[in-house]
Amino acid sequence: SDTLYCDSAFFYQEQNSVEAFGDVAIYQADGTTAFAEYMRYTGNNKKVFMRSIDGDVELSDGKGSTLWSKEIYYDLASKTGIYKRGGTLQSDATILSSMNGIYNLKTKDARFQNNVEVNDPEYHVISGDLGYNTATKVVRFFGPSVVTNDKSILQTSNGVYNTITRTSHFTDRSSILNESQYIEADTLD
Repeated sequence: SDTLYCDSAFFYQEQNSVEAFGDVAIYQADGTTAFAEYMRYTGNNKKVFMRSIDGDVELSDGKGSTLWSKEIYYDLASKTGIYKRGGTLQSDATILSSMNGIYNLKTKDARFQNNVEVNDPEYHVISGDLGYNTATKVVRFFGPSVVTNDKSILQTSNGVYNTITRTSHFTDRSSILNESQYIEADTLD
């Protein structure tokens, strides 16, 4: 059910692998697409390495979430994309970027590590380790993080924020500073 298009390719029958060059495109039956300048595919384990030099590799779930990076390792079976040299995930109006990341297009779960930055119309996050689900819009904090908006500053290292219901649960001595108050506690809801 997967289709590959490219300008040129080498097919290695004995190794069950393909190297594709120039305007590489992968289309999967569920709407997932990937675009790159170079791709190496290993058929025995259904793994793909994609790279672009002039632009970015683009991996999209076909439902509004797209991952960009210079290099992406993609597992066609598990539908998991991994980047190790900087990448960006856009889900609707929320843009998340980091040095390392993993995005599962099946579960919609993403995990970002090292220099994580989130830009959303309602808030901005700087973190070392953060999770995000593009379907439920739930943010999970796994490391030191600072969340700012036009009215407050939140500092936490562990917690969950549901961006749809606007409810949160923070642990590990989190704090919130707004215009006239400062709150610090072991647990904040």
